[in-house]
Amino acid sequence: MEQGLREQITNYPEVFYHGTDLAFSSMPEDFRKLYLEYCKYFRETLYPRFYEYHPIGEEDDTRIKALLGRPAEDDPKILKNLLEALLDISSSRLTEEYEYGDFYITSHRFSAVMYAQKAFAGGEFAFSAYALVKAAKVAGLQDWYLNEKLPNLEKIADSLIGLAEAEPHPVIYKLTDVDPEYLRTECNERIEKYIRNGWLNETEFRYNKPVDLSQYEYDVVDKDLKKEIGITGTLIHYHLGLKIEEWCR
Repeated sequence: MEQGLREQITNYPEVFYHGTDLAFSSMPEDFRKLYLEYCKYFRETLYPRFYEYHPIGEEDDTRIKALLGRPAEDDPKILKNLLEALLDISSSRLTEEYEYGDFYITSHRFSAVMYAQKAFAGGEFAFSAYALVKAAKVAGLQDWYLNEKLPNLEKIADSLIGLAEAEPHPVIYKLTDVDPEYLRTECNERIEKYIRNGWLNETEFRYNKPVDLSQYEYDVVDKDLKKEIGITGTLIHYHLGLKIEEWCR
C-alpha cells in the first residue's frame, strides 16, 4: 500500500504556528482582501516616487531627507521605515518568493513570535505600504490618492496609518490539523523534494488550504521577547538576521 505524504515524514510537526496581529486576523476575509489590494496600490504607486530620490545602493540620503523635510528630522522612524520599504519592494521585484495574501505558517514557535511582532500593520507587505503612505503625507505629495477605480484612497491611507500606529496585539495561532498535501515552500514548491530519508528539511511554509483562524486558539505574545522566547542572550533570527531589539517597536 502506497504511503501518504504524512506517513513519509518522520519528523512531521504536531503543531504549526502562524504569527500575526489580532487587529488584522480579526478582519472579515473580504475586508482583509480589499485592505491588501489597497496596500498593493500604495506600494506600486508610491515606490517609484520615492525611489527616484533614493535608488537602492545609494548611500547619500540628502535628497530624500530634503523631500521629507522637518517632520522626518523630528521623527527619525519616518525615514528609517521608508528606506526599509524601498529595500523590501526592490527585493520583492527580484524574486517571486513572497506573494501578498498568501497564508504562511512555520514549525518553529520563535519564528512565529518574530513575525507576529512585525504584523501590526498587517504584515511586512502592508507595513511597507504604511511607510510609503506616511512618507507621502509628510512630503506633501498630492496626486497619488487620485484614482477613479479605487475611491476614498486618502481615507483608506489614513486608516492604514491609524492601524499601523495603534497599540499592537501580536498573537500566535496554533494549527494542529495541517494537511501536508497543501504545504508549499516559500518558493511555492511542493515539499516532496525536501524530504530526505523521511526527514523534512524545511520549517517555513505557504499553506494553500483556506484557514478560518476564528476556529483556532491563539496565544498573546509577551511584549518582552527575551522572556517570550525563553533566552537570556541576544537571539539572531536565523532567517532575517535581525536582533530581537530590532523587532521591538
